[in-house]
Amino acid sequence: MRNVLWGILLLTLLCGVASAATLSVEPAESTCAHGGTVDLTIRVQDVSNLGGFDIDLTWDPSAVVLDSGSGNVVIGPLFSGHANHSAINTQSGRVRVAAVNATLEGVSGSADLFTVRLKAVDDTGASTPVSIKVNNYGFLNSTSGENITVSSVTGATITTKRSNEVKARIAAA
Repeated sequence: MRNVLWGILLLTLLCGVASAATLSVEPAESTCAHGGTVDLTIRVQDVSNLGGFDIDLTWDPSAVVLDSGSGNVVIGPLFSGHANHSAINTQSGRVRVAAVNATLEGVSGSADLFTVRLKAVDDTGASTPVSIKVNNYGFLNSTSGENITVSSVTGATITTKRSNEVKARIAAA
């Protein structure tokens, strides 16, 4: 009987660990020339019954900024939501994005949560980490309203390309 109880406990722990979601920014490494853009997608994997999310994405604004063009933040196809443009702060390099899934079943497995387009404003070869912050109330809520455990969060790095521009003038003799 004791072995059966230990077996049930172990199985419960293993199932709990296996059901924890992971978050990542893809691609994990990017290089971008001054004035160029890079699209980064925030993904969730190993999730069950995802009903909604609320995430801050941050970066160093001396290296990259949120692109000012349309489509600079696109919610994934399985969600309805918006980017909180009042939470977009170009001086601090931050955007907050929240969305919900419209079905009662939620999203299970893997899904793209949203994509952001960042524009390089540095030409010295600087790098910036791009980090995910899960907000206290609202990220990865299941369709039953419970928080979903996040086992790991993997950010990204954007490196700007060093400019080798030479400015020269030719004088007439």
